[in-house]
Amino acid sequence: MAVLIPRDVAEQMRIEENSPVRLSIVGRQLVVEPEDDSIPEPSFRRAYAVVLRRYGPALEALAKYDAGRALPKRS
Repeated sequence: MAVLIPRDVAEQMRIEENSPVRLSIVGRQLVVEPEDDSIPEPSFRRAYAVVLRRYGPALEALAKYDAGRALPKRS
């Protein structure tokens, strides 16, 4: 079996002929994605810093709750 990917779609995915891809099933859909879909580390660090600034307190509270050390309710 084979999957043919139109050239314009392959260009948008930044894959070429014989590029390794990952196949997965989501519901009844086949998802094709480049095997190496990692982002450069500096970009990841910037994005992660934004997430921590925005959601850090909520993530910390969830972690404490999950560990059984829930914060007291606000009045």
